[in-house]
Amino acid sequence: MILLLNIGNTSLWSAIYQNKQVQPSKKHREVKELLTYYDYNKIDKIMIASVVPSKHAEFIQGIESFKHLEVVEIKSHDSKYINIEQSNYNFEQLGVDRMLVVDAAVMRYHGNRLVCDFGTATTFNIIGQDDGLKGGMILPGIGMSIKALAHNTGQLPFINKNGYVGYEANNSVDNIRSGVILSQLSLLENIVKVHDIETIIITGGNAGLMHQHLKLEHIVDKDLLLKGLVNFI
Repeated sequence: MILLLNIGNTSLWSAIYQNKQVQPSKKHREVKELLTYYDYNKIDKIMIASVVPSKHAEFIQGIESFKHLEVVEIKSHDSKYINIEQSNYNFEQLGVDRMLVVDAAVMRYHGNRLVCDFGTATTFNIIGQDDGLKGGMILPGIGMSIKALAHNTGQLPFINKNGYVGYEANNSVDNIRSGVILSQLSLLENIVKVHDIETIIITGGNAGLMHQHLKLEHIVDKDLLLKGLVNFI
């Protein structure tokens, strides 16, 4: 039994890979919760993608008594399926989380692809027909944008990200929500137009939210990063 682990900026996501299937993922707020959630005596191997060194170190320390465990940490330069020669991106500056969602998308989908990871940060990743990573963008995530407006203004409130979204928003709360969500969707739609995108894949913790408002045909693959870890087993 293999544990797939994504140590992200806000949350930790895990899933069991068994019988060639990724089981439903589990979200953890703290490393302590993750350490008590599984019976590590039954796990043979752990595949880790981490962008938070302190949480990674805490997890490794927590499992050090399980001497039988094989622990594999994936790095950005470990890509298996991205066509490096046809890529325009500087892979030394590519986060392992972005590499994994792109690597998984290259393996699973075809044509000109746009991978949109709606997490703590939002990333747009453009993949060509030749499987090269052509470039992309990094934006503040939905939650981060809402918090920034509340914390850096005198009167704008902290709002719930769920609710009315539209161009006719007529109060401050709905204005904030609509502005944050629709601005990212408008950028997404423009990328699709400019780059002749054939397949849109959305993933990350806010994928379900953005799915509600994205009118273009798209695929929701919430656990794309964890599936990317499977490529390296």
